[in-house]
Amino acid sequence: MKHLLRNDNPIRYQISPYLSSWCLVIEIAYAYNVSVHDSCYLALSQIEDKPFIIANYKFVERIKGFKRVIKSAQL
Repeated sequence: MKHLLRNDNPIRYQISPYLSSWCLVIEIAYAYNVSVHDSCYLALSQIEDKPFIIANYKFVERIKGFKRVIKSAQL
């Protein structure tokens, strides 16, 4: 599993699709003026744009600069 830097935003990452079923959706770097519930919805509904990191739980501690864990999700 490796993460690829997006060209349009140096702080937003795209994670390889090889994920286990138990994942975490994590908000990073840029703050969004929405509630945690809305952030969960944005993260889950805008996956194609990859505005959030989606990472295997085991790799979360290796990811630097995230703001908070938004929601754990069974994908």
